[in-house]
Amino acid sequence: MERACPHWLSFILDNSIRRRFTDRPGIVRRLGVEPGDTILEMGSGNGFFTSQLLNTANDVRVVLADIQRIMIAKTLKKLPPADAQRVLPLTVDAAAVGLRDGSVRRIFFYFVFHEVKNKALCAAEMHRVLAHGGMLGLWEPKVEVSHRQMEDFCAVSGIHVYNKR
Repeated sequence: MERACPHWLSFILDNSIRRRFTDRPGIVRRLGVEPGDTILEMGSGNGFFTSQLLNTANDVRVVLADIQRIMIAKTLKKLPPADAQRVLPLTVDAAAVGLRDGSVRRIFFYFVFHEVKNKALCAAEMHRVLAHGGMLGLWEPKVEVSHRQMEDFCAVSGIHVYNKR
């Protein structure tokens, strides 16, 4: 990733104002998480969505993937012990996650895609780890990434785009 938020600024990622104006339950619902799913949370930062992802359905596991080990540590510190046991923390780049082929049912990018340096390599990696019939969810600020750029990203990887909203 090219421009990761510095860990000392992580308070801007998870704060009362952002929590109030971001419909986390609604966003996560759109991923269609099912019981037993494994979710790859790319650029998890300090865990703004992690608890929501973990508690969307029964027996969900979340792979926390971030390039900054300290951000993952901040997320793990926030989680109750029972939730932390359902998390696999990985300090990795989006172009080389290192998971098995087809090992995740959902991939979640929230305001992270624009920071990925090599989008083509990232697309190939996401396609490789996404299970057949799985879903990749991309949410981005419109000032950073257009819908067209996200569609192109998915097309490069062979991921079908069916909902642009």
